[in-house]
Amino acid sequence: PIESIESFNYYASSKPADTTLRVQFSQTGNPGDWRDSSGNPGGWDILNEGFHSIGLSGLGWFGNNFYYKMEFYSNPHRDATPVLDEISVSFIMPYPIEACLSANPIRTITCEYRKVACEDDETTVCSISKDTNAHVGSADKYGNVGEPGFKVCCKLSL
Repeated sequence: PIESIESFNYYASSKPADTTLRVQFSQTGNPGDWRDSSGNPGGWDILNEGFHSIGLSGLGWFGNNFYYKMEFYSNPHRDATPVLDEISVSFIMPYPIEACLSANPIRTITCEYRKVACEDDETTVCSISKDTNAHVGSADKYGNVGEPGFKVCCKLSL
C-alpha cells in the first residue's frame, strides 16, 4: 500500500479567458467525501495554465485508493474551453520494491530499469513512464518500442 499521497501534478496547455478548470480529491469516491487540497469538504482547487503541482501531503492520505474529479467550464460564448494534457500523482511507498518481491533472506533481488526489454535471466515486474516513476503500469504498458518509459527488470540470485 501507499504510505503517503504527496501531490497531484498536471499540465494544462490552454486556459482561455473566462474559462475554468478545477479539481477535487477523494479516497472513497463517495458523494460527500470530495474535498480540495486543503481538506475543505466540497472545496475545489482551481488549475492554471502550464505545469503545476498541488500538494496533498497535508491531507494525510495513504493506502491504495485515490480519486480525482475534474470540471471544465467553457466561456459564456461557449467558443473556448480549457485543455488538460497530462496528470500524475506523486506518492511514497513504505519500503523499496525489493522488499515486496522476496521474503527469502538467503537470496538477493536486484532490479534495473531497462529501456525496451528485460534480459533473458530477468523478470519484468512492472513498467514506468518516462523518468518520473509517477505512472506505474503493468509489465507491457510502458517502455515498448516507440513509447517512452522503462521496464523494471528483476532477477533473483543467491
